[in-house]
Parts: sequence; C-alpha cells; structure tokens
Amino acid sequence: MIRPRDLAPLLLLLATSCALLSPVLFTPRAYFFQDVTHINFAWRTLTAEQLQRGLAPLWNPYSNFGAPLLGNFQTGVLFPPSVIFDLFPFPHALGWYLLFAYALGGGGAYLWLRALGLSRASCLGGAAAFSFSGYFVSHTQFPNLIGTLAWFPWLFLLSGTPALLALAVALCFLSGYPPIWAGLMGALFGLRWIWPTPRDAGVLRHYGGMLAGALAGTMLCAAALLPGLELARRSGRGAVLPLKERTVLSYEPFELASLVHPELARALARRLQEPHPGLQQVVWEHDGTVTRFSFPTGHIDPLEDPAGAKITSWKSGYVGFGAAAAALVGAAAFALAAPAEAAALAAFVATACVVMLGNTTALSSWAWLRLPGLSFLRGPGRLSYLVLCAAIPLAAMGLERIRRLAGARGRVAAWAAAVGAIGILAELVCLGWGFYPTISKSDYAVPGPLVEFLRRELNGDRFFSLIGTEVSSLNKEDPSPEYRAYRESVFKAYRQKLFGISNASFHLAAGSGEFEPLVFSGTERVQDAMKNAPEPKRPGLMRWTDTRFLFDFKPPRAPGLLQRGRAFWHLVETKRPVGRAYWFPESWRERLAGGIQEMPEDAPGERWTMERLREDRSRIVGAAKEPGILYLAEPRYPGWSAYVNGRPAAIENALTAFSRISLPEGTVRVDLLYRPASWRFGALLTILTLALFAAFGGRRLMSFQQRPGAAA
Repeated sequence: MIRPRDLAPLLLLLATSCALLSPVLFTPRAYFFQDVTHINFAWRTLTAEQLQRGLAPLWNPYSNFGAPLLGNFQTGVLFPPSVIFDLFPFPHALGWYLLFAYALGGGGAYLWLRALGLSRASCLGGAAAFSFSGYFVSHTQFPNLIGTLAWFPWLFLLSGTPALLALAVALCFLSGYPPIWAGLMGALFGLRWIWPTPRDAGVLRHYGGMLAGALAGTMLCAAALLPGLELARRSGRGAVLPLKERTVLSYEPFELASLVHPELARALARRLQEPHPGLQQVVWEHDGTVTRFSFPTGHIDPLEDPAGAKITSWKSGYVGFGAAAAALVGAAAFALAAPAEAAALAAFVATACVVMLGNTTALSSWAWLRLPGLSFLRGPGRLSYLVLCAAIPLAAMGLERIRRLAGARGRVAAWAAAVGAIGILAELVCLGWGFYPTISKSDYAVPGPLVEFLRRELNGDRFFSLIGTEVSSLNKEDPSPEYRAYRESVFKAYRQKLFGISNASFHLAAGSGEFEPLVFSGTERVQDAMKNAPEPKRPGLMRWTDTRFLFDFKPPRAPGLLQRGRAFWHLVETKRPVGRAYWFPESWRERLAGGIQEMPEDAPGERWTMERLREDRSRIVGAAKEPGILYLAEPRYPGWSAYVNGRPAAIENALTAFSRISLPEGTVRVDLLYRPASWRFGALLTILTLALFAAFGGRRLMSFQQRPGAAA
C-alpha cells in the first residue's frame, strides 16, 4: 500500500525518468541503435499489423525463409503495455514504453525497500540506483529486456502473496526476455530468505507459497511459453552451443571495475596498456564534396562502442560512485547484523562476477563448461544484472546506516541520507544523459534506394544478404555541425540497409535474418549453405530457395549471376527464374529428401505460382501431368497443415529444411494453414488459469463482504 508520504519520492522518480527520456518523449526524435532498429522495430510492426487485422501474430513470412513470430519469445505481444505499439507507430510508442519500464522498475524498487523497513530517503537512493543504472540505460536498444528486468523488485515485494506473485511472474515472462526472467526467478528463490520483511511467515510456508505462485504464473503465460519452447527445442540452441559462441561477450577481470563507474575501468585500462599514439581519419563523401575528420588515438578504450552509444551496452552495468560507496557501507553493516545472510549474498555476487568473465580466466571457462543452464546462454557480460539486483538493497541499507549515524549527532546531519540519495540520482542521470543516438521519427518510415529497388523488382520472391552489420566511428567527441550531420547521414543510411530483419517492416521477403534469438535449425543449415557455397553453386541454391537477389560486397563472377547495380552494396541477380513452388514427377522423391547442396540447378521442376493469402495462409494451384511431388521453399515447421483439394495431406521434409507434398494427377489446389498445437494448447491453458484466478478472486471478495462490519 502506498502511503501519502511516499508520493513525493515516487513522483520524483517519475519526473527523473521523464527528464532522462525527454529527448524522445517531447521531441520529433526517436532512439536509433542496433537491435531497437533492425530487430524490435520489425517485431513490433508485424505484430501490430496482424493484431489490427484481427489475426493472431503467429508467423513471420518475411525473414529466415519464414519463421514463428509469437514463438520467438521476444516480441512481447501478450504483455499488456505492448498495446501502445499496436495503437501508435513504433518510433512514437517506443519512448512511452520505456517510460513505463523505468517507472515500473523505480517504483517497484522503492516500494520493496520500504517493505524492508527502510526510510524514504534510503529507498529513493536504492530505487534510483536500480532504474537509472547503467544496465537499464544501456539496454534501451532491448526494450523487452528492461521491461523484464523492471519486474525484479515486484517479484520480491509480492512474494508473500501467491496470487499476486503469479501475476508478477507471468507479466515478467510476457515482457519478452526469457534469459532475464529465468535469472530473476533463480535470484528470487535463492535470495528471498536473505531479505525478510516484517510480515513474513515461516520459511517453509513462505517458500511453499512462492513455489505455488511461480507455478501459477508459469501457467498464466503458457500461450507464449509453449510456442517458444517448441521453437527453442528445434533451434540451434536446442543443442549445447559451442563455448566460443556462448562467451563472445566476456568481461576482462579489470573491466569488472565498470560495475562501479565506467571511468574507473578506463583508468585501469590505461595503466595496463602501452600507449599507441596515432591519428584516426574518417572520410565523408556527400553532395559532391569530401569532408575529413581526424581524431587522435592513444590507448584502446575497452568500453568504446563504435556504433554511436556512450559505452558498449554489455559493459555498462555501472551504479555510480555514490551508489557503490553506499553499497559498501550497507554490506559492512549487513555483515555485522546478519553474517550468515551476508556470506550467502557475497557468494552469490562472487559467482555472478566469475560467470561474467566468460572465457577470459580458467575458473570462468570451467564454469561455462560445467555449470548447468549456461550451456544455453550467450553473452556473459549481460549477466551483470545479477550483481545489480544484489547491490540495490545494499545501497539502500548503506544510506540507512548513514542516516542513523548522522541522526545520532544532530538534527541537521540526519539529512545525510536524503543528500546521498539525491547525489546518486544526479550522478546517474548525468551518466545516462544522451547515452543513445537519436534520429527523426519520420526517418523510420523512409525506405531508401535499396527498398525502392526491391519493391520494383522482387515480385514476391526473396533476397538474401551476405552482409552482416557494419559500424562506423560515430562515438568520437566532435561538436562541429559537420560531424553531427555526418552522424545523422550514417544513422539514416543504416536504417535503410536492411540489417537484421528490418526488411520485414517493408513486407520484403528474405532468406536471411541476422540477430533473431531463435532460428529453426533446418533454416540455419540452409543459410550456412548459402553463405559458404562457392559462387558457381549459388545460382542453384538461389533457385531452390526462391532467392532472386543477393547482397554482396563484391560484384559477381559466376556465369549464372548478373550484376543489377549498386544500392549500398552490389545487387546480384540470378539469371534463371526462381519460384516458391515446383512440381516434380514421382521419380524425384528421394532426391528431394536429400540436402539442398546436392540438388542440381537444372533439375526438371515445373514452376507453380504460390499466392500468400495472409501471413499464416497460402494457396498453390496447378495442373499435374501425373501423380508427383509438390516442392515448397517454405520451412517444414510444426503447426503447418496442408490440404490437397480440401483433404488433409502430409508435409514431408525436403532439401534440408523445406517441404514436399504428394499430389494426384490433374488440377490441384493446395492450401497451407499455420495453426500450431503449442499455441492452441497454451492459449487454452492460459484461459483456464485466468478463469481459476477470477473464480478465486470472486470467492475472496464475497467472503470479505460477508464478514461482520465489512460494509462499515
């Protein structure tokens, strides 16, 4: 329950969130950076479009040859606040969604710390250290991630009421970042006993209620959980990932200092490095002129983000000098008051720090090889939120200790905790201000030359990008108008280069799709074949994947490929017509069951036309000269059903990841429909759980109303 005296700190946290996000809330600008641009924009746009047409957003036909949309876990489509993306364009909705996440995290942290019996000033400092921390600010490019992390204090606050905990568990998961959700659930059960509230029941009874709430919350989100688990099991992450891939974002030991303040890590880096003085030059060709920018170089900055942010996101777990000092005071006081709990918390933080080191030390490498659960995670550096979760209550306890010590020496000195809290807030706002670059909101909708070319030429076929992503030297300190104009031009072009799955927002079909968290393993094998094939083999692969264009750094040399000009890169077209559907005689059944690399380019397939009725439905009509096989360059993924002339037909695997269907002789109509059982059963389970919650709530309400004196 919020008391009137708590309104002022909560409103201050909200006002600070508005101030920090003001560059995108109250201006025609929007955040622009990596994943928020080439992943989240497409997800939110596709789900909004389908929901506005009354469809369940189950399938994305525009990326990775076609892929589950709801099942990728991270769309956040069932998270109620995501409705803002369904009502307003993405660049307009993003800032307000982030404001909700900041307010949710800061308000929850304040109320949880108050439930621990701490003063308002101490709780304000702890809440500021959480919601304005480097982890929150630097992960703005992952709105679903900070939306998930914001539920951390609510899980602890509501852990004593199973029904409310169930709602928090479900909403935390539906926010759209399962690795964070799993880590928070582990922290909840591992650390809850360390921070008891005055109203806690016995340990066993309390943990029994928490377990019941967690299970009920998991059932509430079954509509998203079951399709996600299905995709996870069939993706590359369904098997143990190689250690090198899992630990690509690892901290160096000295970089742990950035958990306090980024400049501390930079200072240590300068002491450990030999200087390498030099001059970096950036050349900008524009409007027929050439502008050069020169920047002196010396030491390598381990926190530098060349894409334009202040600090690379996975090394931005800082809480600031003020919060770190308060946390040290709190840790000392906690160790004296509760040594067993303090030892357990210290072990938790130490383990988290070791895991964050990834493959940079022998001990951390052993942990990533042996500890259960780490086999399916990527990015050790992103686990710094675990240290943040432990530091928040310690910082508040430290401010409380300072308040009590100062209060014993005079009335004026009792304001020390309030001054410390405001200092923490001010320091973090200064560090977070302008963390991410922005562009005009209208630039999100500007297609650019590459999109315009594909709109004219693609005609329903696919393209495939052999380009990863590129970054420029955009984080240099140069206040000149020319450099600001250069940055703006690079950002605008970046949006138009169709990195990641950003093509989906323009309804352009692609076989590529970088940075999707979960991709069907069969699709990954086809993509690897496209990327690694010798150039003379590419025309055949393009034919059987319905890929008309390739994006490449270099012009084509193979006789089956044609240069079609340049739009950022070389646009390479196959000379042979391509298609999504082909009819084959029965004698080709076994060849179609093999790998796509072995399929000859000149195989005698008869091209049929496929019509996409909507994202989850397609139709193919043709005339079969004899009983044969229909080959479809569409992934054979669970949930797709085929109907041949109105009768159910089996879908078999073809050419590594695609589909084949047996056909009779004569005129044939094949209808394809995507309705996965995981979605139907998950939605039913969610609805039944909601009905049980409603019945339980109604019964409790009736019981309360029947109590003597309830009406009074």
